[in-house]
Amino acid sequence: AIREIDRLDLILARLLSFGRPALQGRRVQDVAPVLARAASLVQDQCQKKGVGIAVEVEDAAGLRADVDAPQIEQVLINLLLNAIEASPAGGRVRLAARRQDGRLRITVADEGPGIPAESQAHIFDAYYTTKPEGAGLGLAVSREIVANHSGELSLAPGGPGATFLVDLPLERGS
Repeated sequence: AIREIDRLDLILARLLSFGRPALQGRRVQDVAPVLARAASLVQDQCQKKGVGIAVEVEDAAGLRADVDAPQIEQVLINLLLNAIEASPAGGRVRLAARRQDGRLRITVADEGPGIPAESQAHIFDAYYTTKPEGAGLGLAVSREIVANHSGELSLAPGGPGATFLVDLPLERGS
């Protein structure tokens, strides 16, 4: 519980400084535990909705990248919560990581209805939301975090469902 409180405190501090890069904990580390932690932190929401998460990590023992783990966990939690919400009961969310073109590619895919074409141009805009109780900050903050890592967060074209791609350098300067 104390570790989770510390993590949430760090997230809040970073949200309050949105727009200012703060990669204090960035280092080369294994990616598999980062994905596993993010997936474990959304298990309650999965159980409430009746949605499963499949975590797939290519070369789990050797997939390493230069990241600030709590920040990347927050990106993944944001994407996973959106995917869980969009998925039908009994559906499955896929969280995967692999090397692609000398970079780390993390994929979060759901089995929901996808994102309407008219919303796609705005999903990364701060305060844009289609949810009645949404703040419209999750994807904007996530994109900022990924950009601070010299990476890119994007929505993959097509469907079914929505697939978000997080592309990060394996090393700084690459």
